[in-house]
Amino acid sequence: MQTTTDTRKKILVNIWIPLVERLNVKIKNACLNRDGFVDRVLKHEAQMLAKEITQPNSPVAKKYISSCLTKDMVTPVNFSLSEETANIITNECKRLNIPRDSFINRVIFLLVVPENIIDEVFFKFGDGECEYEQKMGGYSDYTTDCDEKYISWQSSLIDIVNDYIEADPFWYLRSCLYGKQKTYNIEGASLLHGQFIERNALAELPDNDSLKTDNALFLNCIMQGNAFDNFDGFIENLKFHDHLNKEKEERKQRREKMKKQDQTNRGRVSK
Repeated sequence: MQTTTDTRKKILVNIWIPLVERLNVKIKNACLNRDGFVDRVLKHEAQMLAKEITQPNSPVAKKYISSCLTKDMVTPVNFSLSEETANIITNECKRLNIPRDSFINRVIFLLVVPENIIDEVFFKFGDGECEYEQKMGGYSDYTTDCDEKYISWQSSLIDIVNDYIEADPFWYLRSCLYGKQKTYNIEGASLLHGQFIERNALAELPDNDSLKTDNALFLNCIMQGNAFDNFDGFIENLKFHDHLNKEKEERKQRREKMKKQDQTNRGRVSK
């Protein structure tokens, strides 16, 4: 999955603790090299951001998303990625003003959660009149219609494994989202990373499920308009902290100015 000529680059990412635990188990069970596999997945998904997200976050929206990933929720994880992959992630997240850690958490979330949670997050929706509780499997017929690469069967198991690794890691999910879009004529429904995850999307999970949380907003890449709840409160809090930071910087500048003036006065007295 990686060659000895690769130039590797370590990146430190704050990952939601339940995702780390689940990723490690799945990687071990699949006999995969964690960083080699994650490298390929992140490279593909970072490139997909350009196709699936057309408008960048505003500075405030980026801060809002980042603020939802709190220190008590995460553990720092080092990933050794190819320099090319690390640069693609950095450049795309910078171009679209996406919090890098939220993007990586979202990708790992999609890799490790069971299908019933994917159903709850992406296939349960309402149109203002009705609530639709669909399932991803209900759209499996669309896998041959969607233009995403799907898996071919081959005589060698090693070739099949490599085929999976080289393919879009979420080709089936994207195909089913495409089917949902076609069935209900929902604009943009097939754009995976443009899909909004509600704050309470994981709040109804059983208490013994480590993925249960009252705040899933950190799993979003993008925020358009006032899509997030309590946005006005966040803006007021942000303005307050900006005001405090501005006052702090002004006090620092005054102290430095007084210090320079004092040094100048001392120099004059010594002469």
